[in-house]
Amino acid sequence: MLVLQHFVKQNYSTFISELNTIKNRYLNNVFGIEQELLDVLEQVEAFFKQIGKNSLESKVATLRTYMMTAISGIDPVSLEIVKVQKRKTIKRAVFYCSQELSTILETELDKLNELLYQCEKTLEQIVLTILQNGNGTAEEILALSSIEDIEVFWSRISNQNEQLNFIDKKLRLEILKEDIYLLFSNIITKLK
Repeated sequence: MLVLQHFVKQNYSTFISELNTIKNRYLNNVFGIEQELLDVLEQVEAFFKQIGKNSLESKVATLRTYMMTAISGIDPVSLEIVKVQKRKTIKRAVFYCSQELSTILETELDKLNELLYQCEKTLEQIVLTILQNGNGTAEEILALSSIEDIEVFWSRISNQNEQLNFIDKKLRLEILKEDIYLLFSNIITKLK
């Protein structure tokens, strides 16, 4: 299932930012951060479900269960009832779950950044090809001021050239056309 990758990237960044806030509050021994972490875990789990990443949804659900087990007074590792030092057990669970979630989100963000980087490099090559073949001028490309303009230009160019049409189809296997237009917009910004 293809999703707007720029939307996914924005959400990953937001979740990482929220998680960093929780980690800072953890370092300052703020009371009640376990509920904040549970809320973030729930949001991330719902987001992974929304974008169709079932294995990651399952991992996050496991972390949420781990956290809820600690909050309920049971050691999530040994599954024994905690009679003393319940706060330490919860704090340990917060640390573990925040680290694990952080690793998941950062890994996914790195993969996504690499995908977008590769697609942007491909588009940069296409821009050079367009300029070399005379299918467009630098002025024409720099004049594209909106996503709608880019969409019209991209459709015209990809329909004129069979090789560009093939590359367009290859890109659409990995990202949505809207992502292509946003990346193209980035390239135009670089050219200015």
